[in-house]
Amino acid sequence: MHGCRPPFRHFSGCPTALIAKFSGSGRSTQFEIIDWEDYDYQGPLKERIFDIFSRQSSSVDRVAQADNAIGEYFAGIAERIVARAGLTMTDIDLIVSSGQVCYQVIDGQRDDHNWLGDRAVMAFLDMGAGAFVAERTGVTTVSNLRQRDIAAGGLGVPTVSYGDWALFTHEEHNRALHNIGGISNPTVFPADGSLEDMFAFDSGPGNMIMDAFVGWISNSEIAFDDGGRLAAAGTVNDGLLAEFMSHPFIQQRPPKAAAR
Repeated sequence: MHGCRPPFRHFSGCPTALIAKFSGSGRSTQFEIIDWEDYDYQGPLKERIFDIFSRQSSSVDRVAQADNAIGEYFAGIAERIVARAGLTMTDIDLIVSSGQVCYQVIDGQRDDHNWLGDRAVMAFLDMGAGAFVAERTGVTTVSNLRQRDIAAGGLGVPTVSYGDWALFTHEEHNRALHNIGGISNPTVFPADGSLEDMFAFDSGPGNMIMDAFVGWISNSEIAFDDGGRLAAAGTVNDGLLAEFMSHPFIQQRPPKAAAR
């Protein structure tokens, strides 16, 4: 089966699209990457997408427009990566779009999120209407992954844990994969563990914070710390690190999820 994944972004780097060929199931899953490419938002969308990230700058009409505009962009990227690989849409069995996370609501993290009495409803504002991808490509498209995870009793993150379990669980060794995206999240696989044995959670901020600091210290001339060179040239501020590590979220035991 060939699968295509349109770009996703937590504004921790460039959106990435890839095509992979899968066979087998469960821990017998095998895959081969056919092609992949990094992309970036273009034109007005690149400048205005940050409007949706803030309660102060977003509005109902902007959210509605952004969902469709990002979905259209994702559809175009799917078409480009398939053409780049020398394939046609008839070669693709399934497209999965993880969307553009713009806002999260996590019960208990902010009192001003409480909407139904004294609680907030767990939710993700995940932009990029999958209907546009399906319509433009003619390929079955799966989207709204985080909302489905929440509906199933999860926290909406991480979204790739099943694939990690299928591909990286080891018969003898415990393993953990730590994804440093916009938010950082590890997935832990006990040795020879079943799907029910693994667990995943948000451990704290990741590239979202680091990219912001890099932009700040470089007067917006640099978007991210390429290869970690700036970080490697510095020294650890033990006092500041201790203060960060004492934050209630860091001390909280999993399962847990972090909002922007």
